[in-house]
Amino acid sequence: MSDTPEYQKAVVALKFSRSVVWEMVRIAIQLVTSEESMLRMTFAGLCSVLRAGLAVLETRKFVDEDVVLAGELEAYVRILKWFAGRWTIGNEYLVRMETILPPP
Repeated sequence: MSDTPEYQKAVVALKFSRSVVWEMVRIAIQLVTSEESMLRMTFAGLCSVLRAGLAVLETRKFVDEDVVLAGELEAYVRILKWFAGRWTIGNEYLVRMETILPPP
């Protein structure tokens, strides 16, 4: 199955999607440098980017390359915690994060 053209297309699409999504997370990391700066973001935009970031982390096991650079995961988690402090859905994201990543 892994050698079929359809499978190969799916892998390429997954790699590209993960790259694009994490680039959005990377931009959020640059923009959201404090709880106060997070408040200038729209709920819908931040919620979407943070959830998409979880999808990138959830799909790590399906690809052989990682788009997350050193230090970005910690910054992402910090924003998730600020988000959870403001909006309840963020707590669900944190719970999901705990199931995706092993504790430090």
